[in-house]
Amino acid sequence: MRRYLFRHMQRTTFKAMFAATAGATTVIAAVLLLGDVLSQPTMVASFGATAVLLFATPSSPVSQPANVIAGHLVAASIGLVLASIWPGLHLLAGLSVGLSIGAMMWLRIVNPPAGATGLVAYINDPGWLFLIFPVLAGSIMLIALATVLHRLRGIEYPLEPK
Repeated sequence: MRRYLFRHMQRTTFKAMFAATAGATTVIAAVLLLGDVLSQPTMVASFGATAVLLFATPSSPVSQPANVIAGHLVAASIGLVLASIWPGLHLLAGLSVGLSIGAMMWLRIVNPPAGATGLVAYINDPGWLFLIFPVLAGSIMLIALATVLHRLRGIEYPLEPK
């Protein structure tokens, strides 16, 4: 039972919690504002989970720009392809997530929130422009703002290639 209840994450400081809260609040509001300015959708609910990764675990491989941007694009593409083949099938809704995971693993661009983006694309079948607005525009904006906010705090983001 201890395995299930043990918290593996290290304790964090109030300063880090405040910075993560402020950062996530800022980027989500800014991405929504960009949508208002452009009169285009720029938000997918899964971007909220992406903000968690960007500000709570910025040094994680799944939080890096290639993973965020490409992960969301690949997953959304898979969802849209499946929706164009056979919309409204529960098995294909599940397959949109499963194939997204497999594709992201194969491409080494795993971003957990992107699985939800693929599911949203399948369920809602918003059309191919969904890849540009909100997926590409929103994910680029998330990364750009996260980069600026992290660098202002002296945090290395994105990570240097090894």
